[in-house]
Amino acid sequence: MLVPMAATRNATFRLMVAVFLLTAGAESATSQPPRAGACPRVLFDGVDARGWEGPWVFSRRGPNPVPFPAIAHRSMDQLTDGRIPIRLDDGTKGTLRTESRECAPGEDCAPYDCGCTGGEVESVWIEVRNAADDLVSRMHLWASYGNYQIVPVDLIDGPGDELMIFRIPNHASPPIGFDMKIWKLGGAKPTALQSFEHVAGHLPTFPFSCATWRTFMTVDLTKAKPRSIGLMTESSASADCRCYKESDNEIAQLNDIRLKSALRFDIRIRQYELR
Repeated sequence: MLVPMAATRNATFRLMVAVFLLTAGAESATSQPPRAGACPRVLFDGVDARGWEGPWVFSRRGPNPVPFPAIAHRSMDQLTDGRIPIRLDDGTKGTLRTESRECAPGEDCAPYDCGCTGGEVESVWIEVRNAADDLVSRMHLWASYGNYQIVPVDLIDGPGDELMIFRIPNHASPPIGFDMKIWKLGGAKPTALQSFEHVAGHLPTFPFSCATWRTFMTVDLTKAKPRSIGLMTESSASADCRCYKESDNEIAQLNDIRLKSALRFDIRIRQYELR
């Protein structure tokens, strides 16, 4: 499930619980570990034990979803990624690449929305160039552990792609999961179409942190723009993992959220919303 950055802490918690409801259902809470085998195992496309490392955004065209091309940066040692194609607003094709390096004096690396301490590994520059290799856009992103994935997808307006960005936003043990940003390209600063605090995380379990969930995105390029973004949640757990049950009161508060299955673009405020 997805949580807008502007949500309160209580709303954030409730939306995280909603993912549990989508994948497993829930009953009254208990202070004791439930019996073994209670954790959900709901697989998006039959691939097990993928965790948070697999593709995040899939094309919904045809019966079998296919992942969109992406820059996937997972290694603390991998400081520069290769190029992938991206469509520009003038209808031509360009290239998208990233470079990890520290901010130089005078460079604008705001907003500082990441609990990052890893220097050049966690300071990421996103570059878009046209077919003549001229710079079209250069924007900055913070990503904890240098762990992120950037997916160009044509969502709104003209022929150019927007960027769907997934990253670990803070240091934690175990890792807290990923958030997501949707950006429209700008010269030096993107236009944020929405940000969500949680698209992956841990379920409440015994032992601690033995079950995870992740929300995948699907986009149908045959549909008219602005295109909706479909949501599908996957969860997995180790064989001996036991999940705590959530309270009936929380379920009652989240019944409406359970039914929301897509991000839709509001043309009045030019933001994606969960509805």
